[in-house]
Amino acid sequence: MANSVAKILIKVGNEKTLSLFKTIVTAEQNTDSRDLREKLKLTRKQCYTILSGLVEAGLVKRKINTRHYFVTALGRIVYDSISRIEIAYSNHIPLKAIDSINMSDEVPKKERIEIISELIKNEEIRRIYLQARPYFANQK
Repeated sequence: MANSVAKILIKVGNEKTLSLFKTIVTAEQNTDSRDLREKLKLTRKQCYTILSGLVEAGLVKRKINTRHYFVTALGRIVYDSISRIEIAYSNHIPLKAIDSINMSDEVPKKERIEIISELIKNEEIRRIYLQARPYFANQK
Protein backbone atom coordinates (compact mmCIF):
# COMPACT_ATOMS: atom_id res chain seq x y z
CA MET A 1 0.00 0.00 0.00
CA ALA A 2 2.75 2.50 0.90
CA ASN A 3 4.43 1.93 -2.45
CA SER A 4 1.15 2.75 -4.23
CA VAL A 5 0.70 5.96 -2.25
CA ALA A 6 4.31 6.92 -2.90
CA LYS A 7 3.81 6.20 -6.61
CA ILE A 8 0.78 8.50 -6.74
CA LEU A 9 2.60 11.29 -4.91
CA ILE A 10 5.59 10.97 -7.22
CA LYS A 11 3.36 10.99 -10.31
CA VAL A 12 1.59 14.23 -9.36
CA GLY A 13 4.67 15.75 -7.72
CA ASN A 14 5.67 18.20 -10.44
CA GLU A 15 4.00 21.26 -11.95
CA LYS A 16 3.41 19.94 -15.48
CA THR A 17 1.90 16.68 -14.28
CA LEU A 18 -0.23 18.41 -11.69
CA SER A 19 -1.49 20.91 -14.27
CA LEU A 20 -2.35 18.17 -16.74
CA PHE A 21 -4.07 16.11 -14.04
CA LYS A 22 -6.11 19.11 -12.84
CA THR A 23 -7.08 19.92 -16.43
CA ILE A 24 -8.46 16.41 -16.92
CA VAL A 25 -10.29 16.46 -13.59
CA THR A 26 -11.92 19.84 -14.15
CA ALA A 27 -12.89 19.18 -17.78
CA GLU A 28 -16.62 18.90 -18.30
CA GLN A 29 -16.14 15.91 -20.59
CA ASN A 30 -13.45 13.47 -21.61
CA THR A 31 -10.34 15.33 -22.67
CA ASP A 32 -8.59 14.79 -25.98
CA SER A 33 -4.80 14.45 -25.71
CA ARG A 34 -4.32 16.99 -28.53
CA ASP A 35 -6.36 19.55 -26.60
CA LEU A 36 -4.25 18.87 -23.51
CA ARG A 37 -1.01 19.39 -25.44
CA GLU A 38 -2.22 22.64 -26.94
CA LYS A 39 -3.75 24.01 -23.75
CA LEU A 40 -0.71 23.23 -21.59
CA LYS A 41 1.88 23.87 -24.30
CA LEU A 42 3.44 20.43 -23.99
CA THR A 43 5.31 18.48 -26.60
CA ARG A 44 3.74 15.26 -27.80
CA LYS A 45 6.35 13.25 -25.87
CA GLN A 46 5.87 15.26 -22.66
CA CYS A 47 2.12 14.86 -22.85
CA TYR A 48 2.16 11.12 -23.45
CA THR A 49 4.84 10.51 -20.82
CA ILE A 50 2.77 12.35 -18.23
CA LEU A 51 -0.47 10.66 -19.30
CA SER A 52 1.23 7.28 -19.16
CA GLY A 53 2.34 7.94 -15.59
CA LEU A 54 -1.13 9.09 -14.54
CA VAL A 55 -2.66 5.98 -16.13
CA GLU A 56 -0.07 3.77 -14.44
CA ALA A 57 -0.89 5.36 -11.07
CA GLY A 58 -4.60 4.69 -11.67
CA LEU A 59 -5.58 8.37 -11.66
CA VAL A 60 -6.82 8.62 -15.26
CA LYS A 61 -7.91 6.22 -17.96
CA ARG A 62 -7.97 6.39 -21.71
CA LYS A 63 -11.13 5.48 -23.57
CA ILE A 64 -10.53 2.48 -25.81
CA ASN A 65 -9.57 3.34 -29.40
CA THR A 66 -9.62 7.09 -28.76
CA ARG A 67 -7.32 9.86 -27.54
CA HIS A 68 -9.80 10.81 -24.82
CA TYR A 69 -8.80 10.66 -21.16
CA PHE A 70 -11.01 10.82 -18.10
CA VAL A 71 -10.39 10.86 -14.37
CA THR A 72 -10.96 7.66 -12.38
CA ALA A 73 -12.76 7.40 -9.05
CA LEU A 74 -9.34 7.18 -7.35
CA GLY A 75 -8.23 10.22 -9.32
CA ARG A 76 -11.18 12.26 -8.03
CA ILE A 77 -10.33 11.39 -4.45
CA VAL A 78 -6.64 12.21 -4.99
CA TYR A 79 -7.69 15.51 -6.60
CA ASP A 80 -9.79 16.34 -3.53
CA SER A 81 -6.79 15.59 -1.32
CA ILE A 82 -4.57 17.83 -3.45
CA SER A 83 -7.17 20.60 -3.16
CA ARG A 84 -7.06 20.26 0.63
CA ILE A 85 -3.27 20.44 0.60
CA GLU A 86 -3.48 23.61 -1.49
CA ILE A 87 -5.93 25.12 1.01
CA ALA A 88 -3.68 24.11 3.91
CA TYR A 89 -0.68 25.65 2.18
CA SER A 90 -2.58 28.88 1.60
CA ASN A 91 -2.97 28.94 5.40
CA HIS A 92 0.69 28.16 6.13
CA ILE A 93 1.43 31.50 7.80
CA PRO A 94 -1.37 31.15 10.39
CA LEU A 95 -0.33 27.51 10.86
CA LYS A 96 3.23 28.64 11.63
CA ALA A 97 1.82 31.05 14.22
CA ILE A 98 -0.14 28.19 15.78
CA ASP A 99 3.05 26.10 15.94
CA SER A 100 4.72 28.93 17.84
CA ILE A 101 1.79 29.17 20.26
CA ASN A 102 1.87 25.41 20.79
CA MET A 103 5.52 25.60 21.77
CA SER A 104 4.54 27.71 24.77
CA ASP A 105 3.17 26.07 27.91
CA GLU A 106 1.82 29.41 29.09
CA VAL A 107 -1.32 29.52 26.92
CA PRO A 108 -4.21 27.47 28.38
CA LYS A 109 -6.07 24.97 26.20
CA LYS A 110 -9.25 27.05 25.94
CA GLU A 111 -7.34 30.13 24.80
CA ARG A 112 -5.36 28.07 22.28
CA ILE A 113 -8.57 26.83 20.67
CA GLU A 114 -9.94 30.38 20.51
CA ILE A 115 -6.72 31.65 18.95
CA ILE A 116 -6.70 28.80 16.43
CA SER A 117 -10.32 29.56 15.52
CA GLU A 118 -9.35 33.16 14.84
CA LEU A 119 -6.17 32.35 12.91
CA ILE A 120 -7.57 29.61 10.66
CA LYS A 121 -10.43 31.11 8.67
CA ASN A 122 -11.10 28.02 6.54
CA GLU A 123 -13.64 25.90 8.43
CA GLU A 124 -12.46 22.60 6.98
CA ILE A 125 -8.79 23.22 7.79
CA ARG A 126 -9.74 24.32 11.32
CA ARG A 127 -11.82 21.16 11.83
CA ILE A 128 -9.05 18.93 10.49
CA TYR A 129 -6.46 20.63 12.67
CA LEU A 130 -8.53 20.45 15.85
CA GLN A 131 -9.51 16.81 15.26
CA ALA A 132 -5.90 15.81 14.64
CA ARG A 133 -4.61 17.43 17.80
CA PRO A 134 -4.64 14.90 20.66
CA TYR A 135 -1.93 17.26 21.92
CA PHE A 136 -4.70 19.43 23.36
CA ALA A 137 -5.74 16.67 25.73
CA ASN A 138 -2.43 17.04 27.56
CA GLN A 139 -2.55 20.82 27.82
CA LYS A 140 -3.74 23.07 30.63
